[in-house]
This record gives sequence, C-alpha cells and structure tokens, in this order.
Amino acid sequence: MSISHKKMTATGIITNRSSHFMGFLVGTDGTNDPTIAIHSGTTATGNEIIPTNTTDASVLNLDGFMVGEEGIRCENGLYLTMTVAGAGAAEVVVYYK
Repeated sequence: MSISHKKMTATGIITNRSSHFMGFLVGTDGTNDPTIAIHSGTTATGNEIIPTNTTDASVLNLDGFMVGEEGIRCENGLYLTMTVAGAGAAEVVVYYK
C-alpha cells in the first residue's frame, strides 16, 4: 500500500476512511505561529494522535515528524485542528496510507 498525502490549510477531515497515520509536516508564512493537533476519527473528539503543538514561524523551517513501519492505525479516519495566530497562513501536509 502506497503512502497518500493531503495538504490542509484549515481545520477539517483529512480522510474518513480507515487508515494508517504516517506523519506530517507544517509550513508557515514566517510570521504567524500555527497550532495544530491531529485526531483519530472525523472530529476533534477523537483520540489525539498528535498532541496540540505550536510551530514557531520565526524559525523559518518545516516542523513535523514521520512514523516508521506501519504507522498508527486509525479505524475511522483522520482529523486536523488548526489555528493560526494573527491573520497568517500555514499549511499542514499529512501522510497516511
């Protein structure tokens, strides 16, 4: 099974299918700090598989990590919550299979 990815720019469903979470990367506008969390399921009430964390936009790098082997099994999909301080922009690319 190959790895899929989805670019997210706001809170929402990444996938509503059973999947294996493989990782994520966060990119910022260099000014405004994004705060994200990734949940198992199709709402923010699912188990957090990536705890709420804030990326320091001033560092001008990519933030995130990848999971090895088979990833983290998520029976009911994946969901992203994201807020960005100020009126800035951020992107989260989520990898899953």
